Amino acid sequence: NGILYGTLNGGGAQGGGCLFSYDPNTGTLSSLHDFDISAFASPSNSLTLSASGNLIGACGFGGANNFGGIYEYDLTAGTMTFLVDFDEAIHGFFQGMPFYEVSTDVYYIMMRGGLSSFDGKILQYDGTSNQLSVVHDFTGAPSDGTFPSSNLVLGSDGLLYGVTSSGGVNSGGTIYSIDPLTNTLAIVASFPGVFDISTPSGLILYGPDGKLYGVSASGGPNFNGLVYSYDIDSGTFT
Repeated sequence: NGILYGTLNGGGAQGGGCLFSYDPNTGTLSSLHDFDISAFASPSNSLTLSASGNLIGACGFGGANNFGGIYEYDLTAGTMTFLVDFDEAIHGFFQGMPFYEVSTDVYYIMMRGGLSSFDGKILQYDGTSNQLSVVHDFTGAPSDGTFPSSNLVLGSDGLLYGVTSSGGVNSGGTIYSIDPLTNTLAIVASFPGVFDISTPSGLILYGPDGKLYGVSASGGPNFNGLVYSYDIDSGTFT
């Protein structure tokens, strides 16, 4: 519809943030929903447009366990629905990256922490049954990643790719893949480490050349991070 949508994690009429829209043609900014600081609050800045045409996202606070949960906003009806609560002991806590819709109303969600595995998790949310399940518990270095820190992107091989900010052979982070048909996660590569490329975070892209592109917070000639690429076919970083 040509409208832009976003969230603020604070402020609004109820003090818990708001969901807003912006029409670039008219310059009109509109508040669509005010989150209540005593209920679901502090929405992340990542929204996903579902196949059904609704916005789905997550809050970091509030809900039955005070660790936030998942919400859905119906753009046609203008109604907000709070779907399910996060439980830190089971699910970890939401780290703010966009959901990935695997199939209609089924999503992967990247989480940090969690009492059973502090290294982070990949969850699957089924909107039809309104159930959350754990797809993978990260276990950390040297054989697994720690703290999923990016979105997921679809490769030409049908696998989804993401990164963790730590873990792996060099404790500098990993690239992992998920097979959406089997929910199987595999570590594809370990980042070289602090003297080269380390601590990847933020959004990643899958380029038309079949490479993954992203940003690291550490490494490079000045140890302040760099833009990197990873060739899935050859297994090489540049």
